Amino acid sequence: MPREGFWLPPQYALRLKLYASLAALVAVIGIGVTFLVVVVSFAWPSADVGSPTARVYAGHVDEFEAGQPVTFSEGKFHLVKREDGSFIALYWKSPFRGCTIAWREGFLFTDPRTGVTSQGWFRDPCHGATFDAAGVYVFGASPRNMDRFPVEVVGDEVYVLAAESKIMRGELREPIQRTAR
Repeated sequence: MPREGFWLPPQYALRLKLYASLAALVAVIGIGVTFLVVVVSFAWPSADVGSPTARVYAGHVDEFEAGQPVTFSEGKFHLVKREDGSFIALYWKSPFRGCTIAWREGFLFTDPRTGVTSQGWFRDPCHGATFDAAGVYVFGASPRNMDRFPVEVVGDEVYVLAAESKIMRGELREPIQRTAR
């Protein structure tokens, strides 16, 4: 009586077991190598922006216009030349929840401190916090002014120490005075 189901001659069955074992071995080795690469990539330090040695060349002093922020994606900051010729480097992460704060040149906003409407503000797209060109809080959900990086002017060249270990926390804002209803 013939057998039912799948049947292979012995020489083919042995070959099939060998190929299946080989495929399983290759899969295990592949998973092991992938795991090793992931572990090494987290453990191995990189000298990228955010490392303790990150010093970003921003440019020549004369390249910047007072009061007009310039964004540097390399160091994740906005560089602002003040009216007195000094520089501030504002970290582009929101002090509230970490969203990237953009300079919105065409944004019209009335400063609640002065009542004056002007154009050009830093604005947190996630929570609506608004900051002036110096990174000072004026409106919205933020506990403090924008954080900063140290700036070095060497001769006529501007450098920013854009390392996370160098971040200077912004000053706490004044608490909002609420009136009783």
